[in-house]
Amino acid sequence: MDDSGGPLCRLCQQKDETVRHIVSACPKLAGTKYTKRHNDVARYVHWNILKERGIDVTAQWWKHVPIASVIDGDTTITWDLKIITDKSLEHNRPDIVLHNKKEGWAQILDIAVPYDTNV
Repeated sequence: MDDSGGPLCRLCQQKDETVRHIVSACPKLAGTKYTKRHNDVARYVHWNILKERGIDVTAQWWKHVPIASVIDGDTTITWDLKIITDKSLEHNRPDIVLHNKKEGWAQILDIAVPYDTNV
């Protein structure tokens, strides 16, 4: 497999089997492998946030099972929960949100794992 084009993809038979196609564009991988890759990156980030805050986590990030909401002092850390907005949004479930009501701030982390030319 190279990135110069060639025979059709062995999975979808729709496009040339290039690195770009396999890594980010094959419809046969879109609902499974790409989602798993995205969720693994988000899980690693979530695990690191908790670990850096001194919250008890598994020794290995790949064994981490995020829970929907963790409270750390005045900060709530949520995983894959819908957020309420003034405007109706179709995509309102960021991967991770850190919210501190007392200090009045929030950080929204929504992970993307694109092919480097798709950025």
